[in-house]
Amino acid sequence: MSNPTLLDLNSVVQHPGSSEEFRLQCPLALENRDIFLAAPAEVHLKVESTGKMLLLRGSAVIDCTVPCSRCTNNVPIKLDIEIDEEYGISGTPSSYGIGGFATIDSDEPFEIFKGNSLILSNLLYEELMVQLPHQSLCSGSWDIPCNTPEEKFLHLDTGEDSLLKGNTD
Repeated sequence: MSNPTLLDLNSVVQHPGSSEEFRLQCPLALENRDIFLAAPAEVHLKVESTGKMLLLRGSAVIDCTVPCSRCTNNVPIKLDIEIDEEYGISGTPSSYGIGGFATIDSDEPFEIFKGNSLILSNLLYEELMVQLPHQSLCSGSWDIPCNTPEEKFLHLDTGEDSLLKGNTD
């Protein structure tokens, strides 16, 4: 497979009732500079065509780090993502032998399909953005202080990177 993030689903789309399973590692190109992947995502995906719908079912494990919402230290996060998506299929599948060709309908604002191929990295990126915690803390709770020396915190009023302890200005 020349591009592990582009999965050709045309065979499934053209043959209603058929399915295909994928088990692979998928690198993600993250646009968000605060999130770093520890490793490529581990993906298990089953794709099935009903003739009018394309069903994507599976799971992905994504290990990443995000900044602590309080001290900005890296916080490791392991996300177990369930994939349960449905997309419409238009046209007549070519397996019916009447000269038709079925295509996947996607009204996603973020490109998920290129023709009848799934851009897996884009699907995983969308799922990651939805499932990441809004606030991650290295201590695990707002009630517990971070494991960072107080000197590393930024001044909240000025944003300057100066010492909080001993600063008499």
